[in-house]
Amino acid sequence: MGLATLIGSSAPDKGRGGRDEAKAVPGRRRSHFLTRLMVTVMAVLLPMLCLHAYTLYSDFRRAHAAAYGAVLNDSQAAAQRVGDLIDRSERLLRLIASREDILALDTARCERFLGGFGSVNPIYANVTVADRRGRIVCVSVGARPASSPALAEREWFPRTLASNDFVLSKPILRGVVVQRPLMLLAIALRDPQGQAIGTLAVSLDLAELSRLLALHAQPPDGAITLIDRDGDILARNVDPLSWIGHRLSPSAQALRSESPEGVIVVRGVDGIERAFASADVGKYGLRVSAGIPVQSIFAAPRTAALQSATVALLTLLFAVSLAGLLARSLSRPIASLSAAVRAWATGDQAVRADERLPGEFGELAQEFNRMIEARQASEDRLRQTEMRYADLLDSVDMIVVTVDTAGRVTACNDALLRLTGWRRDEVIGVDWFTQFLPDDSGLRERLRRAQAQDRLPRVNENEIVTRSGRRRLVRWNNSVLRAEDGTALGVRGIGEDITERHEAELARQASEAAASANRAKTEFISRMSHELRTPLNAVLGFSQLLRHSAGAKVDAGERQQLEMIIMAGEQLRALIDDLLDIACIEAGRIKVTPQPLELCALLDGALQLCAPQAEAHDVTLTRAYAGRATRHVCSDATRLTQVVLNLVSNAIKYNRPGGAVTVDIRPVADEAAHAVEIVVADTGIGMTPQQLQGLFQPFNRLGREHEGIPGTGIGLMLSRQLVELLGGTLEFRSEAQHGTVATVRLPATPGLEAMPSRETVAAPSPAAAPVSSPREPSGSVLYIEDNPVNAMLVIQLLARWPSVRVEVSTDGQTGLRRARELKPDLLLLDMQLPDMPGLEVMQRLRADPATCTLTVVALSASAMPEEVEAARHAGAIAYWTKPIDFERFLLDLSAHLPSVERPDEESPVV
Repeated sequence: MGLATLIGSSAPDKGRGGRDEAKAVPGRRRSHFLTRLMVTVMAVLLPMLCLHAYTLYSDFRRAHAAAYGAVLNDSQAAAQRVGDLIDRSERLLRLIASREDILALDTARCERFLGGFGSVNPIYANVTVADRRGRIVCVSVGARPASSPALAEREWFPRTLASNDFVLSKPILRGVVVQRPLMLLAIALRDPQGQAIGTLAVSLDLAELSRLLALHAQPPDGAITLIDRDGDILARNVDPLSWIGHRLSPSAQALRSESPEGVIVVRGVDGIERAFASADVGKYGLRVSAGIPVQSIFAAPRTAALQSATVALLTLLFAVSLAGLLARSLSRPIASLSAAVRAWATGDQAVRADERLPGEFGELAQEFNRMIEARQASEDRLRQTEMRYADLLDSVDMIVVTVDTAGRVTACNDALLRLTGWRRDEVIGVDWFTQFLPDDSGLRERLRRAQAQDRLPRVNENEIVTRSGRRRLVRWNNSVLRAEDGTALGVRGIGEDITERHEAELARQASEAAASANRAKTEFISRMSHELRTPLNAVLGFSQLLRHSAGAKVDAGERQQLEMIIMAGEQLRALIDDLLDIACIEAGRIKVTPQPLELCALLDGALQLCAPQAEAHDVTLTRAYAGRATRHVCSDATRLTQVVLNLVSNAIKYNRPGGAVTVDIRPVADEAAHAVEIVVADTGIGMTPQQLQGLFQPFNRLGREHEGIPGTGIGLMLSRQLVELLGGTLEFRSEAQHGTVATVRLPATPGLEAMPSRETVAAPSPAAAPVSSPREPSGSVLYIEDNPVNAMLVIQLLARWPSVRVEVSTDGQTGLRRARELKPDLLLLDMQLPDMPGLEVMQRLRADPATCTLTVVALSASAMPEEVEAARHAGAIAYWTKPIDFERFLLDLSAHLPSVERPDEESPVV
């Protein structure tokens, strides 16, 4: 089917008569013929017209380029000629300036040398030699002026003397010797030391220079002008005497600065429009401007262009006429197809093109309909795929959101809706950065800029804000959605809610930081405990020695002062012990050993220890639990006794003379709790509600420090921590001036009441005082100690036993050597020595067959549980801490030494 069929008419109407049909068929044939003719003409003429127009345009462009090239060539040739002239002039001046006849500044010699110089080149109007003061020494043309003009006042003269190069003057309309327009090219004359002694100048005849420029003027009415850097005209081929010395107008200079190397078209002052091109001479800022009348260079191209335009216009009119005829034939099927396309584009999926259109239009309509059907099938498949994909995304806990390049949400899954609390219609189309990101710390703007610059990080973490205002931390994996050409369409983010994980990590880090700080605090307290115990050992030790040896040598006041020293030392030791216990509890270093305890026996032992204190304060101790059924708990006897002693001691200290302290045991009202309470009640001064609030604050004595009552302010804090370590609670009730009630609640073990009493453990009884014995210790003691004060204290303590020999070694190496030599009955070992730790000394003692059986007791100011355990594990049979408790120390020491009979008259030990 040909192209003519596409623009032909429809089939004839068979319902008409034969005559009409016969008339219609030739008419339709003529119409088809004309249409084919118009199409053929258009198909032939339009390409030819385009080719012709392109050829004319190319010819016109080449003619313009050739004309502009001629102007540029003229300006460059003239610039080259001027540059060559200046180069020759400079060489000539250098040659003349090097002659001794010139440097001598002698008029006769100078004139003889310069004679005949005027015939060298007509452009050289004169050569002038002047001395340093500006007086003319000689000239090459004419006679030297009788009265020398003031050359020193000319603008070029001082510049020449100061310069080591050539100097070009401004144009001079009338010279001194030559009465014509001139321009001087000058150089300084210098003596052998380089000092300027005068000037040598050649006068360039600007009229002759203008004639030289006229040789390059094409055509004859062209204008070539030499201009200096200030815009002053130095030479011009047309009417030079009227132009030399004048300055170009600002508008002309502006045009020249806009196109310093190109061609500009401008109307001159003579009314002639010229095409100007300028070229740089390359010296002294000189430029040559060549101008050719536009009529001369563009006459032929314009005539040809006009003729071609006329032919093209006629051809175009003919082509438009043919195109109009063709459009009338093509408009109906194209309009039908266009209507179908517009209807489909607006959403009418049921529209179809008219496949009955003639020729190729019918085939195009069929292809269009098949495309619509294929597109609908593809969209159906895509819609089903998207539904399956959306169902898949909604079934996972990961957050999926898609944002376009403007930051608007285009899609999201149910996980985002569940997390944020928004509905889908409230999310789709909103600005993601505004609705979901917090507006603090510039996060919105940073992420918005990163997306706009296509630099969104692959993985990032940021908070999102829910509908209720809560913040959730989400870890995102981002991917950029791109078109086929690589253009960014948006960003898809897949996120995981890591809020709980992040909070857990922060809690873990805080816990580690707290544990580290706690370890540092414990280590500090342990170190301080050791450093405080060492001098305290000397304070308590020697004060007790003084009290023992003073006897009747001191009066009552001095003895009281001595007792005050001992009491203060004991109080400081108690404070150190309490601080160390608190540090060990907080560090988890105190281990409790629960075992069956009979409470009545434990309380009896504690009250027995507190009886002397109660008697001294005139306070009555009452056992309210006496005679009742026995109560048992499973706890640590030592730590529970420590708590009871602290509570009873406080009840005595903060009581009043004639007051009472009552200790009782009672079961908890709720037997299902399986607990028992130890109650310590006093009739003392009591506490206010404000004082109760600060009861467990360390070192807060609630104002009692001003009442002269001894204490440290950490006993109750330690007691509460010990009770909590034992699995119980410690509570206080008090009223000012009406006493205080302390309650320790401990868990009771069901069925423990049935256990035989012999299996229970009572409280540790107070250490029995040494009993007088007819035997006293003897043997040898080796004390490895680097502190001379501690060593002196032990030596003086053991001096009361004549049969005991004491030797001191001040470091580990010496102690090991003396231990092998002496094989003492008892070796006292300090755990911190200057050359090696005490543990290493014990390890070497146990590794040496000569000393492996020695009895070793660790005697140290360090009292941390792990240090005690390490010493026992290394081989120490005991671990005694400083300050030394004299009675306990001597009693334990005598148990590890052999004994001898002593005379009956000797007194017992301490």
